[in-house]
Amino acid sequence: MINIRLPLALSLILCIGFSGCGSNPPKAQKLLDESAVTKKVHELGRNKLEHGKAVKYVISGESDVSNFETGRSHTVLFELPEFKDSSTVEIKSYCDCFGFAKDVFIPIGVLLDEGFNKVGEIEFATHSPTMMEPVHFISETPLEKSDRYVLIYSDPNRYGKPADSVYANVTHVSKERMDYIRKGTVKETYTDSKQGVWWKGAAVGEIQAMVKSPQ
Repeated sequence: MINIRLPLALSLILCIGFSGCGSNPPKAQKLLDESAVTKKVHELGRNKLEHGKAVKYVISGESDVSNFETGRSHTVLFELPEFKDSSTVEIKSYCDCFGFAKDVFIPIGVLLDEGFNKVGEIEFATHSPTMMEPVHFISETPLEKSDRYVLIYSDPNRYGKPADSVYANVTHVSKERMDYIRKGTVKETYTDSKQGVWWKGAAVGEIQAMVKSPQ
């Protein structure tokens, strides 16, 4: 994944009073606006990471809320372990793809130094579903010695809108027919690829983070 480094440490841009969802914000955003007290980045709870250990965090209505350049968002702050050469941080944001709802927390990720200054950006790609995992966003970013925290938040303008265009094999049942030789009803099926516009941005979701280090 591409890791965009900034030549100078920049403070996070916090826009208090921002309302970027228009006159009819999605229900998720309305609930977010009425929920937790807004916190500054240094006031957020810290979720400590360890080398080689995946940590899952469920962003819910109880999660911390902060204001960003994109608007008000639930957020999670991961604290990185002691730096090791050639280490990377992997972040995944999983789609809630069970049942009719297909929602995902569309992540924006930044790297912060010890003083909570922005020193790098994290770029995410879409990973198609596999037998082991549902469709998700993923990033793997090289770490530098100055990196101390990973901050994940989202853009409320994307709530309720298609997250990305991904493709997955979908099995359809076209019809049932009587098989007189087998003496029973047989379902005829076919498989095609369907564009993933059914998964949409949400104010909540599941994040997994892990620091990978060479053995």
